[in-house]
Amino acid sequence: MTENWEESSLFTSGNYTMIGEEGGIGFIFGGNETSKHNPDKIQKYMCHFWGSEEEFTVIGVMG
Repeated sequence: MTENWEESSLFTSGNYTMIGEEGGIGFIFGGNETSKHNPDKIQKYMCHFWGSEEEFTVIGVMG
């Protein structure tokens, strides 16, 4: 099975630029390459969920 992965789009929520799915899930995004995931650096990610009490499946890809 082959899946085509694409980076999520950016959107604004309040004073934050976020990456994810507007109205569903978003992570605060600093807006530059150094704010993206870096496996060699300890980082904190702020995750925000919107919507009703539905089950979310979150899939992360390290690369």
